[in-house]
Amino acid sequence: MMKRAVSATIALALVIAVAGAGCTPPAPEPVTDPLPQRANTIACIQIDDILTDPDLIEAYDQAEKDPGMPQTVDEALAQVTAETGIDPRDFTEMVLFADSEVEDYVAFILKGQFDQGALLDGIEQESGEELIPGTYQGYQIYTDSTGESALCFLSSTMVIAGTYEAVRDGIDVAVGYAAPISGPVADTYTAFGDVWVKVAAEIPPQAIDEVSGGDIPIDEETMESVEAVGASLNKVGPDVTIEVKVCFTSSALANTFAALLLTAKTFIPLSEDFPPEAGPLLERLEISSGGRCALASLTATVDEIEALVEALQEEEQ
Repeated sequence: MMKRAVSATIALALVIAVAGAGCTPPAPEPVTDPLPQRANTIACIQIDDILTDPDLIEAYDQAEKDPGMPQTVDEALAQVTAETGIDPRDFTEMVLFADSEVEDYVAFILKGQFDQGALLDGIEQESGEELIPGTYQGYQIYTDSTGESALCFLSSTMVIAGTYEAVRDGIDVAVGYAAPISGPVADTYTAFGDVWVKVAAEIPPQAIDEVSGGDIPIDEETMESVEAVGASLNKVGPDVTIEVKVCFTSSALANTFAALLLTAKTFIPLSEDFPPEAGPLLERLEISSGGRCALASLTATVDEIEALVEALQEEEQ
């Protein structure tokens, strides 16, 4: 399946972050991401920034890994290229959108300087089947033999791929046939600005039940008032900044939730399982509210994050 080929690219970008034939568009090349209204989850990864950052490369190269894993970033990239025919270094950015309430509605938009023919060949090689060309909204669209997965080159530097319905909806937005996404999820996503990684989503009903019924003292009514949650990660020099945002139907609820987080920040260090190494980082955790959103933000160096991860791993042993 075509999804096997593209998923390797997505997975590699995420791991390093925490650790031809084409078609001619009938209209000007899209200048914004064609994200459809149906999407309730959006994520963006700056692939080029992550794969070329010297601190992250060094951290991955020096980290302990199983013998079967690529030992360096270069080896990992070479392995992905060899197995899928797709070189992640050809892409600068990936934007993912999905409907989290169903399994068959997800697509991603890849941007970069890539060879369209080579990309198609790589997908066909990995899937073991020829892609079937067709036409939709004036674009040439490629599907697998089941018709479940699709791919289309929206421009010379932008390709969209995923499940057929999601790709079709993305094309509708690209040509102006359908309006792009708007509302709390889109607003939360956009507010993070230009960062390495950002994600915004609605909270699924099952997650509301799990959180309100768990150890966190948040009632179900408050959780149902959450319009969107989001998170971002960015790096400037040696500093990594992580932000988490929770947006509600009112500013009063946002203020209440921020106060709850401040209380938790005070009592968390009293836990027996709390590693001492996390103390200085917790003190730097900033919690605030603005408008209808509560925000938690933390800035730390790569070395501090590595030390914290090691401490947490020791606690688990």
